[in-house]
Amino acid sequence: SEMSKEWLDLFKYALDKAPKIKVYSEFIPRLTVIPNDPRLYPSFINVFLECISNDYFYLSKKSADFLERICDICLDLIKVLITPPLDQISIQMASFLWKEIIDYDPEFLADHYSTFGLKALNFLSESLRNIAFIDEEFFLLVGYVGETFNFLIKNNPQIFCAPIFNFLKILLESVNSNPDKYMANQLTIPFNEVSKNSEVPQIQNFYIEILNPHLVDDSPVISPGAIFAVSSSTDAIKQKYSMKIAENILDNIDKLPTKIILNFIGECCNFYGNFINGLTDFAFNSLNSLNGEESSKAIVQLCKHHPQ
Repeated sequence: SEMSKEWLDLFKYALDKAPKIKVYSEFIPRLTVIPNDPRLYPSFINVFLECISNDYFYLSKKSADFLERICDICLDLIKVLITPPLDQISIQMASFLWKEIIDYDPEFLADHYSTFGLKALNFLSESLRNIAFIDEEFFLLVGYVGETFNFLIKNNPQIFCAPIFNFLKILLESVNSNPDKYMANQLTIPFNEVSKNSEVPQIQNFYIEILNPHLVDDSPVISPGAIFAVSSSTDAIKQKYSMKIAENILDNIDKLPTKIILNFIGECCNFYGNFINGLTDFAFNSLNSLNGEESSKAIVQLCKHHPQ
């Protein structure tokens, strides 16, 4: 019979009652029509949620393979949802599906990296650019990925670093384009989680790459996004790169957004050594500017860690 909401509702009920979801693998071909019919989306999402209510640890290989096929259909659905012209409901639905996929057991992505995990992470970055159409969904999704990224890099850095770095570079671009808008707590989370693997060579190379200065009026300037990334990272990364950043900031004080500088001053005040005097002067001189609140926060951190 033709695929319908009623059929999907019945399928969800059957999945709920089945001792093992693999017994329904034969129905996967029928489900591939879902992305073509928006009327079926809500019922299919309920089917998907029923599938991921199963603890991955207890799934047999065939049941895990069935779940992977369901997730493949989710990716096909997301592709339709983020295809222009974009609208709020479609973006919210795509973001919701991503959050559920990412929030499911990260071992699922790690174990199925060759057939699903790698493909999903690459598509996640592509999706993020369109999900940014709705600010709230962009920030929510970015705030979700950190712990999963951390796990995947620990599990297999050779495989997962590249797609995760693509995601982080979108965040860098966002901060570069509009620091006031994108210097949000949600964007600090992925950098902090990824940098917990600072001993991994690929992570070290990533920070070296993003901290490579670019020319602004013939002067080499580290990008605002890169400064924000280090300011959001673990102490190991801050300790390694704060001196370089502090020197570059003081050499290019008029070429960087004040908010980026003040955030760096507050977040990295334990790590920039003899440059503290120049940066402290900048923080106090900014008190009466449009960034007075950020200046106050930076000064509080300076007084806390350097009371003298």
